[in-house]
Amino acid sequence: MSPWLELLPGELKENTALAFRGLSTFLQPTRYINLLRFEKPIVILIRYVIFSIAFSMLQVVVFSSSSRQIPFWTSSIKVLILDATLSIILLPIFWLPLKLLKHENPIRVIYGYMFPLRSIILVPSIIFYALFISTEAYFWAAARGIIFYIAILLLLSIPTFCSFNRLPKKILAIVATFLVYYGVSISISILLENLSHGSNMPTKLLLLYDPIAAEYDENISKFNELSQLNFYPASFKKSCDIVFKATPSADGNTLYLNKDDMLQLRSTWLNEREPFYSKIARSEKGNKETFDFCEFETSKQMLKQDMESISQARMIAEFLDSYAKQPTAAQLSQIIPEYIKLQKSCNARIDLILNHYNNVLPLLKYALLFY
Repeated sequence: MSPWLELLPGELKENTALAFRGLSTFLQPTRYINLLRFEKPIVILIRYVIFSIAFSMLQVVVFSSSSRQIPFWTSSIKVLILDATLSIILLPIFWLPLKLLKHENPIRVIYGYMFPLRSIILVPSIIFYALFISTEAYFWAAARGIIFYIAILLLLSIPTFCSFNRLPKKILAIVATFLVYYGVSISISILLENLSHGSNMPTKLLLLYDPIAAEYDENISKFNELSQLNFYPASFKKSCDIVFKATPSADGNTLYLNKDDMLQLRSTWLNEREPFYSKIARSEKGNKETFDFCEFETSKQMLKQDMESISQARMIAEFLDSYAKQPTAAQLSQIIPEYIKLQKSCNARIDLILNHYNNVLPLLKYALLFY
């Protein structure tokens, strides 16, 4: 007998030992379910509670480590409540088919085998969830989704199939279970859809939830007025267009603007420079605040790209300032390569967005994740 069992009072110690001793036939579901009729209800209950707590704690460790927004003790209580609630919701999925087909002990099958089986069979999905969060690679998200659905398929099939001896009843039990599951899952989907508006803890504590995409959509997709050249003020783009009219010197080492273009550049830029610097300041502040809030590298990578674009925009603005106040060929020559870098940086941002959604949308389409 395990040393920790010795700490329990007499009858509880004996029943707990029986609960663990019965697990020796767990991988023989037909035999195990037949033996449940001879077990005391307290033994079945102890086994159910132990498996449920162990499964919930494993979820808590994964979920709380995946996000600093889900404190350990808060998530512990909420996972236990959610797990108990889901257990009640899932009861009809197994109870109705067993009862309709006149099984003598449906509750014993559900609490004695189905719920402990769930606690074991969903562990690989939790492991893949942890790999997904730690690597931020959507390969693991896809693997998690596939393994999860395989686990659900087995969970719906094994307990009901092994609860009957005759093949027709086995087949009817599986069909009935899937039909009830379909009805219950639609109801739960509607409920979760209503809960998913805003930041709701229940949806964040489900196995197919994607906290990376949720954070990305919540913070990164916010409008950033300096994230794309299309959003830049007309004065900035017009000033840079004027610079691109510059003609090279005979030796090709310097650039010059004619007098009319130079006057137009000074007039255009000096009249609009203050609003542009205000935009830069707002964007820098907003990016820093968002960066400090973000937890995942996917989001931070996008913000770093934005910061690079903003830094290049500030540099171009400073060159335009210097040139407009005291024109020199050297200053003019510096603006063009920086503007080209800014264009590349904005294009790189678009590539990051496309890459992210190319990863997420196929999995979202086939219900392998949600957020």
